[in-house]
Amino acid sequence: IAIDGNQIRNGKALLYKAIELDQKAHLIADEFRDSFRLTEVLAKHEFRFEEARQTLANLRSRPAEHDDLSQRSWLELNLGTLALAEEMPNVAVEHAERGTLWAKRFGDFTALRELRALQAEALQSMGMTKDANQLFQGLAADEPSPCRRAELLMKQGRIQRLAVESGQALDGELLLQPLNEALRIFETPRDNGCDQRRLRLRVLLEMAYAQLVLRHYSDMQTLLGQLSQELSRDAEQGINKELELQWTYLRG
Repeated sequence: IAIDGNQIRNGKALLYKAIELDQKAHLIADEFRDSFRLTEVLAKHEFRFEEARQTLANLRSRPAEHDDLSQRSWLELNLGTLALAEEMPNVAVEHAERGTLWAKRFGDFTALRELRALQAEALQSMGMTKDANQLFQGLAADEPSPCRRAELLMKQGRIQRLAVESGQALDGELLLQPLNEALRIFETPRDNGCDQRRLRLRVLLEMAYAQLVLRHYSDMQTLLGQLSQELSRDAEQGINKELELQWTYLRG
């Protein structure tokens, strides 16, 4: 809750405490999950890749009596996500492939979906936009979490935008379809919708990028105006600085 509310420092402290309690109580699966969340915070919010890598290395080197093989697919997913953040997409693909084997072994379809998304993003980073786009087709449909479904739709929209930028033909309505679907999730009542404000801002920014590619300048300006007020408030609190940079780029 703290992290979703942009209280990163507080959220990180709580995660460290949770991991300590997991270890004392020998809650191995919980320790894995809390460590994965901590890794995400370290890498995505603080860019402390070495510390994030060490957190995952500690899980990978655990003795057998303190291991949980059902979490191996998620460990490979997090290692791959970290590699992608460090601009090593080929390494990310390798982790995705290994993770897929573990996920199939344990019948973990949620992990399979996430690993497929990771592989798609890695392929896109390697310039294989067409293959990445194919992997993303229909990926969000089976996702039960509204917020995660919105994020997958946003990523699908981004890859389709990059496909258009690289010269591939794609109907404008098809380009906007996953982004419009993602935005509808934020307009849905809470039980079936998503109230993660930061994610909604990311989707709006991606929609603005898409409108720019389609040369719908009026629609893009409307979106930028909508984002302006919210990001100005964030700037006063010193949060979401990278989103403000993207907004400034689009304004330019």
